[in-house]
Amino acid sequence: MKNNLTKTLSTVFAVAVLVCLMAFGASAEQEITEGQYTYYISAKGECIITKGDSSLSGDVVIPAELGGAAVTEIGRRAFEKNANITSVKFPETLIEIEDHAFVQCTNIESITIPDNVTFIGGGAFSSCESLKNVILGKSVTTISDQVFYNCFYLEEIVIPDSVVTIGSDVFSTSNNLGTAFRKITIGKGLKIIEDNFETCKNIETIIIDEENPYLCADSSSVLYSKDKTMLLRFPSACTLEQYTIPDGVKRICDKAFYKIRTLKSVIIPDTVTEIGTS
Repeated sequence: MKNNLTKTLSTVFAVAVLVCLMAFGASAEQEITEGQYTYYISAKGECIITKGDSSLSGDVVIPAELGGAAVTEIGRRAFEKNANITSVKFPETLIEIEDHAFVQCTNIESITIPDNVTFIGGGAFSSCESLKNVILGKSVTTISDQVFYNCFYLEEIVIPDSVVTIGSDVFSTSNNLGTAFRKITIGKGLKIIEDNFETCKNIETIIIDEENPYLCADSSSVLYSKDKTMLLRFPSACTLEQYTIPDGVKRICDKAFYKIRTLKSVIIPDTVTEIGTS
């Protein structure tokens, strides 16, 4: 009886170990290095680039296919701190750019995000200090926190209609270097703008698509909720010395007039019941 029990337990243990090994083997992704790229093939048969070789330089063209699979994702920190790259051409197969994928690539000057990309992860291009021009594809829905943090010399950016959410500190800087940018155009899909513009000290023009159901801007580029009950942000580089907030505004949001240098007076209507912090 004892021997039978021992055999049974041994069999159960062996089967359990075998199942674990099979599960591990099925889930583990094997990294492959091909030329200047390290990647793995996902269970869906898609290629995820995990590392770009430090020898990559100049105008980099990321391949559309590696290992016989379409490149759909740039992995976390895949190209970080490569100061030799000046521009990146992404394949049309790309869908996601993960967190800090190009952080501190200090000499990238321009990027164009393909139309199939839906997600740009946190800090993906943060501290790309030479970045000036950004074109976002028409399918991007989420721009995560700090994507362009410390990109001191951004000149202009167009937010396409597909973008629903912009995270916090997307365009913020840690100091007063550079210009930030002067003009931002926002499409009709954006719902939420968090604390993104208070350190962008040279914004002169904010343009909102007329079909945006959530946001609007007046003739002075002051940003409001669509129903004009909330004043969201006064443009940092506006040259007005006096501004009259229109009747109907109920809330002046956090940091709405943060670091506005030229204003000498603001006329607040009786309808305002709440003034945010800073």
